[in-house]
Parts: sequence; C-alpha cells; structure tokens
Amino acid sequence: MTQVRPLSELVDARVDEEWLHEVVAWRSRSIPVADQPLALKCFARAERAFTASRLITAVAVAEETVELAELGRGGFGPYEVAVALNVTAGAATGQVQRGNALLTRFPLTLARLADGRISEYHVIRLLELARSLADEDLLARCERLIWRHADPRRLTPGQLAALARRILATVDPHAFDRTHEQERRYADVTVRHDLGSGMAWLSAYLPTLDAAMVMTMVDTAANAAKAAGDPRPLGQLRAEALRHAAEAHLTGATTATSLTADGTHSTDPTADGSTAAPAEERPRREAGRTATRRARRPVELQVAVSYETVIGASDAPGEIPGAGPVPAQAIRDLLADARVRLITYDRDTGRMLDYGRKTYRAPALLAGAVTALYQTSIGPGSTTPAANSDLDHTNPYPTGSTSYLNLDLPTLFRTVAVG
Repeated sequence: MTQVRPLSELVDARVDEEWLHEVVAWRSRSIPVADQPLALKCFARAERAFTASRLITAVAVAEETVELAELGRGGFGPYEVAVALNVTAGAATGQVQRGNALLTRFPLTLARLADGRISEYHVIRLLELARSLADEDLLARCERLIWRHADPRRLTPGQLAALARRILATVDPHAFDRTHEQERRYADVTVRHDLGSGMAWLSAYLPTLDAAMVMTMVDTAANAAKAAGDPRPLGQLRAEALRHAAEAHLTGATTATSLTADGTHSTDPTADGSTAAPAEERPRREAGRTATRRARRPVELQVAVSYETVIGASDAPGEIPGAGPVPAQAIRDLLADARVRLITYDRDTGRMLDYGRKTYRAPALLAGAVTALYQTSIGPGSTTPAANSDLDHTNPYPTGSTSYLNLDLPTLFRTVAVG
C-alpha cells in the first residue's frame, strides 16, 4: 500500500500521479479538525488538476468527432462533449474553446492549472486577453509577465484579471481601446420580466465610465433619502431613483430633484432640501424646465490614471477604482469636468502623484502615506510623531496640488499639549 504523506507536506507538493493517489486516499480517512483547512486546499488542487485534464480531453474528443464527420462516419464536435458531460452544447463549446486556447496560446497558464494552483475561473478571466490581443508574440510576452508578477496562491480571479489588464496596457496600450470601440457597438438596455411577481430586471451594457456615473447617481440619491429618514432598503431606493430619473426625462421635469423620506420627490431646483425656491430662482425654473440643471453639490467620480496618459504621452487606460478600465482619450476628454477627480500615479512604481487640486484637506490614505514617510514633525529638534502633526502644502493651495509630492513636509501646528 502506498505510504500517504501528511497533509502539511502534500499541500505545497508538486501534483503528479502519486500525489493524486495520496490525496484521494485522504478522502477515506478521518481528518483532524486542525488539518481540515489543509485537506480543503489539497482537494481543491486535485479538482483543478482534473479540470485541466477535462478541458484537454474535451478538445481531443471534439477534434476526433470533427474528423469522423469529415470522413462521413458521424460525429458532431462539441455535441459529443455535451453528451459526455451532460451539459448544453453551448457549455460544451465553451469548454472546448478554453481547452484549445490553453493548449495553443496559454501554455504557462495550463501548467499552473494542471498543478492545481489556479481554478477554471482564473482561466476564464485570463482568456479575456485573447479577445483584444491578436498578435501571438505580444500575447506570449503578456503571459510571461503575468506569471512573473502573479502569485497564484493569493490572487482571486478578479485580481488576476486586473493584473493582466494593467500588463496588457503596458505591452499594447491600444489593445484595450480597440476592444472598447468594438464593444461600444453592442451597448444596449434590456428588460426581463418576471411574470409571477409583476417585477422585471432592467440591465444595461454601457461603457465603464457611463455605468459608474449612473451608479453614482442612484447611490447618491438613495443615501440622501436614507439620511433623510426614508425607512425603505437602499436597494429599493436606488431603483426608485432610477425610475424617477426616467419619469423626469419623459415629463420634461428635468430640474434638480431629490427623493424625500415619504417616497415623493422634491422639485426645488436649488436641490438643497428647502421647500420653496427663492424668488430669483422662480423665473429660472419656468425658463429652464427642458434643460437639465446640475445640482448645487455635484457628485464626484474618481479616476486613477498615469501622469503620462494625462499629458498625452501614453495611451494606457486609466481605471475607476472598484469598477474597471477607462480609455485614455475618454479620460482626457473629462479633464475639464469638475465632477471628476483624477488620481495620477507613477506608471512604474504605482506611487500616487496627485490626488487632484479641488480638495484642500488630504484624504486619510494620502495623509497616512505622507506621515509614514516622515516619522516626526520637521520642527527644529522636534520628536513629535508625524501622525500628531498637521500637513501643509509645499506650494500653497490651490496653486499647488494636494498630492504626495506636495505634502512631503508634515509641519507641527499643534504645539500645545492637551490634557
């Protein structure tokens, strides 16, 4: 009988036939509670290794049945795979395509899947590279760079996709723009009705920047209504904000409005919560009913972008934190929009260069970065921790920006101890 190694030794060992036999043997054993997380990791690696075998075999089955069909002996490619796996023809086609891409275009990724280091979800996100990069040499270079920087044991599929996107932007900054322009043609809004409840799902396929603006709008309206005392859930308030925006557009009531706690809408063009517009605003209300008027406090969108992209020296896309990439030209078109804050960063080091010029007080993360660099105040002989000092602008605000480079000197203003 094969000697079975402890789970602590198996968890990081190379996946081979002996390893698989040992992991399978652990299935029939009583696993101590302390070792169950290790067993979970081993079982996941084994499942991923078999996933690689499944995808490769699916390709072989599909190719063999296609050859039989060409010889007049039957066989329908992915349909044979669908029958074998008891899935739809569409799902089988997807597996065949993934397996073929791994075999022909992503050998390094296939090796990590076969070793159980990544999952099929990682593969799916990574194969999105192939959609925008047709040059095989560039694709191979991207894959090498990805696995040079990525630790497959710590990256989620989404994090791996984000890393791949940044590397692709460095290797071929125009690839993302090409894909974006292709996909813009398919922008659409669709509705799916749930006949059993009288409800419906409304879905939109939009450029990332536009989608972020829409979500910011409904989030802002929902949070304002909640703060005003509306008892409804935030999700319901978001849906109400979207419905109200459509209603306002259709009725021509496009002056700034807001949700109120009782579910109705304030139509005061000042949008500041008052119940009646000032006298000087009333003529404007009547004259401008068909034109959208910006609220007094515009909502801010944050866009992270390299300095080279801002000045036009690079076409590397920027990114809306938590949302996704934005084409370089779209960002440059927004430079004059006061509602957008550009967070510029060094493309090589990732260090923040500028948080924008429209805010005086440094945000918590930026302040933390500066105080971490300077351990104490720069006052003569001072030993006061930098965290207890006030930041100041080297070049006075607003000429100088509230940025990492312009906040290098934490200056002690609070010289009197309290308590």
